[in-house]
Amino acid sequence: VLDCAAVGIGAASVAEIERLNILGATLLAMRRAVAALPVVPARALVDGKHCPQLACPALAVVDGDAKSLSIAPASTAAIRPMPGPTTRATARRRTGPGWRPPASRHITD
Repeated sequence: VLDCAAVGIGAASVAEIERLNILGATLLAMRRAVAALPVVPARALVDGKHCPQLACPALAVVDGDAKSLSIAPASTAAIRPMPGPTTRATARRRTGPGWRPPASRHITD
C-alpha cells in the first residue's frame, strides 16, 4: 500500500478515547489521518456506519473491507497497532506470560 498510495496516519490517545468514547476517538483518528495525507482526496470511503467530517466528501460503507478493494487494504492497516515509545518500553520491561507486543509489527529500537 505504501508504494502505490498516499498514506496518512491518525491516532487517538487513551485520554481522548476516555473523553470522546471509542467512536468519537475513531472518527478523530480518521480526521487526523486524512489531514496527514499529502493531497486532499476527491472522496473518502469509510469502512463502517459513520463518517467523520472531512475536507472532502465521504461515504460510509458497512462491511466496506469485504465490499471494496479500495477500503480493504486501509481497513487492514487500521486495525494494526503501531508500536511507539510506550509499547517498546513496555516490551523491554515485560517479557513474561500475559503480555505480547502487537503481532503486526516488530518492536525494534
